[in-house]
Amino acid sequence: MNTFELDLLGFHGKPLHIALRGSGEQMSWLFEGTDSDYSLVEGADFVMELDASLIDTTIRLKGTMRAQFEFNCGRCLELRPIDLDAEVEFVLMSRPSWRKAYEEDAEIELSPEDLDVSYYEGDLIDLRPIIREAVLLELPNFALCSPEISEQCDEAYERNIGEEAVASNEEAQVDLRWTALRNVKLADPGSDKDVN
Repeated sequence: MNTFELDLLGFHGKPLHIALRGSGEQMSWLFEGTDSDYSLVEGADFVMELDASLIDTTIRLKGTMRAQFEFNCGRCLELRPIDLDAEVEFVLMSRPSWRKAYEEDAEIELSPEDLDVSYYEGDLIDLRPIIREAVLLELPNFALCSPEISEQCDEAYERNIGEEAVASNEEAQVDLRWTALRNVKLADPGSDKDVN
């Protein structure tokens, strides 16, 4: 059994408290297969505390997750830390129970709560997919410096791309993010020639 598995045989009819902890190496699966700019800070642990209850075949997990991640800002390119401290709640429903209850229905109307349900099979549940989803949803989509340090970000931006490039862009009022559009050629619908 790995650290991030839940054994249903451990419930014995009463709620459980689950403490999960993983180092950077143990958490390598967290961003695997994504183009995420985030990584767990070296030496820091990912910590998740959950209270689990089993009602019939439905499992409810509620608790917190904490970790310190780092990323390279997409603007200034500096390495920045970001703290993750979030409350989480998961509902896991037995796939066979769900099939038995809803298999006959050709059409099922889902409520907003149904969209937060994950499914499991067997007595040993791998929690990694739902932990990964929770982390990815909590971290910002774009890895940028926070507004609180915008001055530092501006200074690092100027330092990293060079003062000459900054001055040139300010003169021409060019935003570097749009420079690729200069190379786009638009076709005039009335002619066969490209317009620049």
